[in-house]
Order: sequence, then C-alpha cells, then structure tokens
Amino acid sequence: MLSLIHLLLTKSYWRMFFRPHTWTNAFLNLRRFHKDRRARKQFWQFLYLVSIPLLVGAWIAFLLGRSSIILLPFLALAAWWQARREKNAAKSLSILPDSKPVPRVLTAEERAEIRKYLADLTLVYAVLLNRSGSEGYLKTKTVPEGVEVISRRIHLELLRNRGIWDRLSGTDREALMAADGHWEWGQINMSMLAGERVRLLRWVLRIDSFLPVIGQQLKVDHKAASSLIDAPESVYDGKELVSLESLERGQQAAAEYFYRCYAEGVVRGYYTTSSPEQAKWAEDICSQLGGRQHEDLLLDNRLVSEASEETLRWATELAHQRDRFLGWTASILNGDERPQEFPQFLPSRQTEEAAEAATAVSI
Repeated sequence: MLSLIHLLLTKSYWRMFFRPHTWTNAFLNLRRFHKDRRARKQFWQFLYLVSIPLLVGAWIAFLLGRSSIILLPFLALAAWWQARREKNAAKSLSILPDSKPVPRVLTAEERAEIRKYLADLTLVYAVLLNRSGSEGYLKTKTVPEGVEVISRRIHLELLRNRGIWDRLSGTDREALMAADGHWEWGQINMSMLAGERVRLLRWVLRIDSFLPVIGQQLKVDHKAASSLIDAPESVYDGKELVSLESLERGQQAAAEYFYRCYAEGVVRGYYTTSSPEQAKWAEDICSQLGGRQHEDLLLDNRLVSEASEETLRWATELAHQRDRFLGWTASILNGDERPQEFPQFLPSRQTEEAAEAATAVSI
C-alpha cells in the first residue's frame, strides 16, 4: 500500500490519469479486447491505473473505521522516504562500463540557444500547417459575404515580430507571401506534413509530455498549431527539453512502423524495390505479421495488413518523417549541429515542375 500512496503523490501519475490519450487508448483497447492479447493486457493495466485512488481511499476508510487514522501521517512520511531513497539510488553511479558513447553535456547557454531555435521552428511549422488549413478551405468553400480572410497577415506579423521571417528560406517566404487563396494543392498537401513536426516539437519542448506511436496519431491536429499561433509565448515558456534516451526510443518506434508499412506497401505493389533481396524481405515480413491480431502493428483500430491504401501510404510517410526528424533533432541536442537558419520545407517551383514532368513521362 505504501507504493500506491507514493504513486498518488507523484505528478506523473495524475498527468497520465487526466491525459486524454489514456482514455482514448483504453476505448480502442476495449474494442479489440476480444481478439488481441495486447489490447487485453493494456486494458487491464488501464483499469489498475484508474482503480488506485479507489483502493487507497477504501484502505483509508478502513483505517478510519478502526480508529487507526493516527497512522496516516507516519505512512505518508514512510512513502516520502521511500521515494527519496529511490531517487537517490537512481542517481548513484554504476561501476559497470557503458557500451554507448557518453553524449556531450551541453552548457546552460547552449541548451537555452537550442531551445530558442526549436521554439522558433515550432512556430514556423505551426504557421505552415495553419496556412494549409486556410488555403484548403478557400479551395473548397465559398467565403460568406462580409468575411475577410486574414490568415496571411496574422502569420507574417507573427514571424516578423519574433525575428523569424528573415531566417526562412526564400521558397518558404515566397509561399507565405502569396495572397490568401493562391496556394496550389501541392503546397497545401505538403504543408499538412508540418503537422507531424508541430506534434514532435511540442513533445521535444515538453509542451506535451507524451508522444503516442504513429498508429495512434494518424489525424492532422490543426488545434495543436492554432493554439500556438494564438498564444506564441507558450512556446517559449519553460526550460526543459526531451532527453536523448526518449528521442532514441521515439525514433526506434517510428522506424519500426516505417519498415512494417513500407514492407506491406511493397507486397501490395504501391512501392518498388531496388533489389530482389529487398522484395523478399518485404514478403517475409508480411507473411510473419499479416493478419496476426496479437502481433501486427495497428493503424487506428486496424492491423497494417488490413489498412486501406490511403491509410497505409499516409502512415508510411508520417513514420518516415518522424524517423528522420527525430534523428535530426537528436544530432542537435547531442551538440553535433548548431543550426542557425531554418531548413527549407516547401519545394521550389523548379522542383515541382521537374516532378510533374517526371510523372508525365512515367505515365
């Protein structure tokens, strides 16, 4: 019981308890409860998580009924002491050699500089995603009379006031300078991928404490970008950055999703391979995992082998984007790179024209 009391005294428990994803994932696991061992295990873990306050409350009520309330302060003190011992034990040095290279420790000035750069970059991607939503609306809807679209003006003022505008690539500046309603579908669709980078950077900057796997985040979250544009100071609040260990785990999970989705796409004929060995590898992966409810990766509530072409292609692209971006972010947090300018996001007109020409020739 002391361990449960200790758990209730931690911020991480309540953060997880009230996190919307915790409850959404529990609902998805309940839908797959009858056919997936993983879903059953995770759902029982969820029930245990939410029952802890009830268990502790019932135990306290039992003590009150037995006039043992005097023991509660001592039990709380014991729980605090146990937590302190565990924290000190975690800080103790191990005498075993570490097989991994020790990352360079950044100075406080370097961390502040890196966090400022990533915060600025978060606003850039938030603006691109927000503009893509506005442009998509103007492409498909009719603006009511008397309504003025001011997305472009708001975005330009934000980037200039924050000293970001002059650090953007010429191509991205040209796109953002275009009048409202003048983006092409290629620019709109490309900017939708900025949503994944907004999601990742919110996690890296610890605005969000949790990053679900690709299969649980297939939808573009426009609110995550618009909330930052409405309150840009929230991007710069705080000093924390995600740990390199967490980045590595996130990148590994993204790579796992990418290779699984890519292999499925190869077998279905969506992607071509460079060698017979690669095609054989894809066939082996699909034969091992395809249709296996307890083992195959999930895209929303469906197995990768059951996903539609549109969902599979989108998940493959998102996983590829996450894998590369987290690797790039790790190189920055590790001190290997000291970026100043922002990477170009949107393709130039010459690149788009060359891609269109190549597509026309292949058809």
